[in-house]
Amino acid sequence: MNRRQEFVAGLRELADFLESTPECPTPKTRTINVTCTDEAKIAEVARSLGRCEKFDYEWTIGLRRKFGSITFQVHWWHYKACKKVPVPGEKEVQYVSTGYEKREYPKFKWVCPPSFLRACCK
Repeated sequence: MNRRQEFVAGLRELADFLESTPECPTPKTRTINVTCTDEAKIAEVARSLGRCEKFDYEWTIGLRRKFGSITFQVHWWHYKACKKVPVPGEKEVQYVSTGYEKREYPKFKWVCPPSFLRACCK
């Protein structure tokens, strides 16, 4: 049995256990997070999720799909999935380590490939 098969079997075993023992509380966490490190599989993973929703956090971008009250989220690091591009004419102010001196830096945004968006927005 490979790692994936073991995980799926464990989920089924947990579901059976929780169903058969109503006195046992269920977890407060309702989200399963997975980080995908293979950027070549982004579109493939997005298509496999079917109807899902895109989310964008500071360091990661991803897709989420609801299964009843459980949310399954697949994350990719921005730098693996998207391209960092400067925002023309916009600057960010940051304080240097002394805390008193501030410097302006170009503002950037992450631009993701259209295939990523098309695959999840069915």
